[in-house]
Amino acid sequence: MRIENKVELCASKDLTRPNLTGVYLDVAKRRAVAMDGHMMAIVPADILDGEVSGLVGPEALKSIRKTGMHGDASKPDAIALPNGSTAPRARLDFPPYEQVIPSYKPGDHNTITIGLNADLLAKLQRAIGAETVTLTFPAKNGMLDPIVVNAGKEAFGVIMPCST
Repeated sequence: MRIENKVELCASKDLTRPNLTGVYLDVAKRRAVAMDGHMMAIVPADILDGEVSGLVGPEALKSIRKTGMHGDASKPDAIALPNGSTAPRARLDFPPYEQVIPSYKPGDHNTITIGLNADLLAKLQRAIGAETVTLTFPAKNGMLDPIVVNAGKEAFGVIMPCST
């Protein structure tokens, strides 16, 4: 198994939710899934023959990515790391994540797709001192008009959407 993306960034850090603190390797769908109850990331995974689905710890993924080699997830209780060591696999059930995936796709009828530069949005969020922000989109003009980023109180910012 090899996962290029840093999907583990979406795994929960809350140890009272152990089934969300790892990354779920879905062998049948050839993807890795991480979620924390507020967000979910699904990315392609390079799966080796004979690997089994299950939870993989974030540290194991970092080790595999660091070497640029594959880890072996063919055993349900451990991941064989490229350096010859093993990382235990959690024996917990991962939530039925596919129930959360919307049935619509970008470009479907009655959908609007908007592109934002995540780095710029994060910089603006820090600049206006916001833990969370709300986005207000123009209703009458074109979708490429400025978007108001509100942090509550009197702090706000404006960001331009990127083309998609």
